[in-house]
Amino acid sequence: MEFVSSTNEDASLNQYWYSPATIGALVDEVASNRCGARVAFLSTPSVYCSLPADARNTCYLFELDEQWASDPNFRRFDFRDRRVDEDLAGTFDAVVADPPFITADVWADYAACVRSALRDGGR
Repeated sequence: MEFVSSTNEDASLNQYWYSPATIGALVDEVASNRCGARVAFLSTPSVYCSLPADARNTCYLFELDEQWASDPNFRRFDFRDRRVDEDLAGTFDAVVADPPFITADVWADYAACVRSALRDGGR
């Protein structure tokens, strides 16, 4: 995967990329539209940036690290807000999320963000 070889992880942001095989599997799932065309990526730039351009048109990257801010579908994101931007809330078919810490409070914050992003019947 080009992303993994060209983008450094930032330990200060708890950035650790998925393996190329995992990125490939997630990209295949999203690009196939099996989970719906509109997908929110919470703290998962390795997957979002590996999507084909046509699949990225209907997806959004929610991320704290602003190195991807030039992407038209980038939104600065802090999971502690417990929601996605109001103008995109309730509009996604699916969410891919990778919380930076394995603690109950962080996972609860991400769960709230996921719920805020999903449309009725989303997954």
